[in-house]
Amino acid sequence: MSTRLKILIIDDEENMRHMLSVMLHKYGYSAELAEDGGAALKLLSEHSYNFIICDIIMPGMDGLSFLRQAVVSGVTTPIIMMAAYGTKEIADRCMKEGAVDFICKPFKHHDLINKLLKISGAE
Repeated sequence: MSTRLKILIIDDEENMRHMLSVMLHKYGYSAELAEDGGAALKLLSEHSYNFIICDIIMPGMDGLSFLRQAVVSGVTTPIIMMAAYGTKEIADRCMKEGAVDFICKPFKHHDLINKLLKISGAE
């Protein structure tokens, strides 16, 4: 990957944020981390990103609240939502709210990378 694409990772679990950051770095992406939707909105007001990967269930501002607020605020960055207990209904709801994709945790690294490549048109 010639240009490092910048990804905002939003998850309340420090281990998940770290794992995603390390994995994405191995594939040539750079990552910034936020522990909840409120922290993510602050980062979005200061920086731009190529993608956002956001957990749904978090204390404080949860993922769906973040997604709604981001859409209302005019954020056009593609957002991939993720959840440990994902169902078709949850995935459909995320897509209706403005997410471009959904992935269930745990997932294989290549599944997430393939989603990023597909969304960016590099697949």
